[in-house]
Amino acid sequence: MIRIFAIFFVFVIICNSAYAGLNYPLQIRNKQEFFGGKLLVDSNLVIQSYLIKQQWLDNLETLTSWQGIHKSQEIGCVVSLEQTNYSFLWDQNLFVLGIKNKQYTLLQFDNKLNQLNSISLINTETEEVHSTPKFVQQGNKNAYLLIEKKLFQIKYDNNTLSQTEIFETIEDFALGGNNIYTIESLNNYSILKKFDYSLNEIWQIRLESSEINSIEIRDSYIMLKSTSELSSTTLIQIINTETKSVLLKRIFEINPELFAFDIVGQNPTIFWISNHNDNYKIHSLGAFSNYSTNSTSLPKNIYEPVKLSVASNKIVAIFRNSLLLFDYNLTTEVFDYNLVGDKFTSPIEVKIIENHLLLSSQNYSEVHQIRENKFSAIFIIYYKFLQYIFPIVLILLFYLYYKLYKKQKKIFGEFINLPSANIIIVLNSKGIIENISIKGLELLGLGKQVPINQSFHIFLQKEELFPFLEFYEYSINSKTHNSKKITLIKNNNALEYFFHISPYWSMTGKLKGYLINGFDITEQLERKKMANWAQLAHDMQTNLLTIKLNAEQMKFEENTDNFTQKNRILHQVNLLQKRVRDIVTVGRSNNLELVATNSVELLSEAASEFDKTAFPNIAFQIASDKIELNCDKPKLNRAIRNTIENGIKAMPNQTGIISLNSWIEGRMVCFSVKDNGLGMDEQARKKILTPYFSTTKDGSGFGIGTIIIQQVIELHSGKIIINSEKNKGTEFILKIPRNLK
Repeated sequence: MIRIFAIFFVFVIICNSAYAGLNYPLQIRNKQEFFGGKLLVDSNLVIQSYLIKQQWLDNLETLTSWQGIHKSQEIGCVVSLEQTNYSFLWDQNLFVLGIKNKQYTLLQFDNKLNQLNSISLINTETEEVHSTPKFVQQGNKNAYLLIEKKLFQIKYDNNTLSQTEIFETIEDFALGGNNIYTIESLNNYSILKKFDYSLNEIWQIRLESSEINSIEIRDSYIMLKSTSELSSTTLIQIINTETKSVLLKRIFEINPELFAFDIVGQNPTIFWISNHNDNYKIHSLGAFSNYSTNSTSLPKNIYEPVKLSVASNKIVAIFRNSLLLFDYNLTTEVFDYNLVGDKFTSPIEVKIIENHLLLSSQNYSEVHQIRENKFSAIFIIYYKFLQYIFPIVLILLFYLYYKLYKKQKKIFGEFINLPSANIIIVLNSKGIIENISIKGLELLGLGKQVPINQSFHIFLQKEELFPFLEFYEYSINSKTHNSKKITLIKNNNALEYFFHISPYWSMTGKLKGYLINGFDITEQLERKKMANWAQLAHDMQTNLLTIKLNAEQMKFEENTDNFTQKNRILHQVNLLQKRVRDIVTVGRSNNLELVATNSVELLSEAASEFDKTAFPNIAFQIASDKIELNCDKPKLNRAIRNTIENGIKAMPNQTGIISLNSWIEGRMVCFSVKDNGLGMDEQARKKILTPYFSTTKDGSGFGIGTIIIQQVIELHSGKIIINSEKNKGTEFILKIPRNLK
């Protein structure tokens, strides 16, 4: 009975909250949210979507693209900017403006996220953005971009991007007909100017306000907004650009974001939202309407308007808790509760594309589908019935719902706060699987098909999962919350996991099931282990220095065995000191000291570091032309040496051949290190460049050598190619530009 009441209550609440959109001709559904990024949609020819987002974990700006509006089969890349400030679409290309090396830089991408062009605009000493940039295009070849009060003309011709600074001290601008309109900020006042595209001034008007000014243009009419940082007073003017005459002039005690402008029929019209005692209204006023205002009262229980905009002949009103759409007669077409809250922390851009409403800002974006509501009349009748028959029932059920909510709050909190990479498994009270995440399937060694309605105990019978099985059985027997770090051996690799099992209960106190969540902490532990190795390496440097100083003080006659042994000791100490420095400095040195050298010298020096007495069964074969190149010789030598060392480790009993070669491919120099050892399967080959990954099974390898190889080649703007076949050996090919500058 309680369950029936709970279901009924939830149904009523849903109906009540949904009512806002059910008695209007249109409704919005299928909300998509994009946290942490700005969404842009190109509607030319084929619809293409782009999402620019900062990854908080590594502080990188990433760019994702997919066809259509609904996200699927996306591709991605990293934006080579230290900070992105603005982005826009132009001629089926995406442009991203940001800061790089203390310069505003504009990057151009095609729909496959290939970077086509990069141009620098102005220098900046700070990352603080004083004003939002603005972009307006003039056909397919020319556009204008406003940055920090400087107006640039951008030209795109023959796949080449160029820029020219044409104005400064510009607050805002617009393009209309064959003219450019600018608001120029002077000492104590501002001026509205009209130019042709040859930058010849046609006329100018001195503005009444010297504070914040902005313009919007429709046909031959301009809406000019002037406001103050210290108050919400806004001066609105509509100006005829042909005659310079002011058609409409009015002062409002309203935030400037709550005004919109468009041509209705042939009448330039402004729209705005007002508030009197928390009763909101939307108004319209045409410049040729003799100050006759049209008004419509808005629904109750809405609060704090955020934005008013015009898009595709619709007026879009955004409140903190709702969205509304109107036609130009101010007839409400959509009313939907939508908790915007604090999600939008920067200016909102509004766009309607193919019956989809797009709300975009720098750090958050939403997409809503607009569709016809065929049952609006039925739901009006239903709501009236619901309004008068069930109020007392709702109050009683609210108490029951509140108790359920309090008991389940912790469970829901765990779901909400878990990252997507976690292992999540939901079981009922009998241990039957109700839901499982992709990582959970991977833990159990299953495919993508979720084993719903099967006992979880069945999938824990593998020997490698016995430690987890023991923890699971203890938890369900005790029916308490339990956490534990567990080591699982998979494919001869030790993986560390942290698991937590929580029982959850119904509002009557009956056990409903268990929530299992866990995550792989292997990499975190490996990083901690590496930190310990680094500390040990620091300590070893002192001991190595002592050995070296004592060996240097030994006096032997030349050409004697003792003299030869002394030199071998000093040689090996020098090599060991380099290895210690590798551990201490991994990931820290990012500067290249370029010198001229040749490939034969590099390969010979790297091979000479492996003493024949230490590796008597390893034969080195060097077959290389003498190729001159510029590089950081110590770093590149270190990368080749580590590659050779990996090859030696891959040989059974350290017996085999290391083949060293080099050649030229276009502008690149290729260095090859090839062994005839054990080789790798495809899975290991794909993972070999993963940080801290090692193919050794005895714990002697930690993947540091591979990290150093990657770092050195990346610093040289090169790339690594790995060819390997099981039981036939491995070849590392290191490619770097021949003439680095």
